[in-house]
Amino acid sequence: MKSENKEFVEKAQKELDTENFEELINLSDMELDTNPNNYDAYFFKGMALFKLEKFNKSIKCFEMAIKINPKNLKSYEMIGMVFNLLNDFKNADKWFSKALKINPNDHQLSFCKGLNLLDLNQYNSAIKY
Repeated sequence: MKSENKEFVEKAQKELDTENFEELINLSDMELDTNPNNYDAYFFKGMALFKLEKFNKSIKCFEMAIKINPKNLKSYEMIGMVFNLLNDFKNADKWFSKALKINPNDHQLSFCKGLNLLDLNQYNSAIKY
């Protein structure tokens, strides 16, 4: 099972890297048909939808990835980024904070949270990140 997931991840990453987003969605859907608990499939589908600017659908995929694997930091980060792009800075902060509770030493998440705090005009708080 693990080698099957590795094969899926390699194919999915290739589709993401080459910007074949529709194909990535199809690949993810096929994987989810056979393995509905594959959080990588939800994550990659969410990434494709994010790149296609289908933000609400991407959030649902990232949330499913988190439901299956609650320590999947990238999904928390991506939900935060979606909310930031939608100028919903309070929700973005909530998701960045959730991820930082899991791994407070993640520099990329700290950076994202700090930038989001700047968007909230919370300059003194942003300095900490």
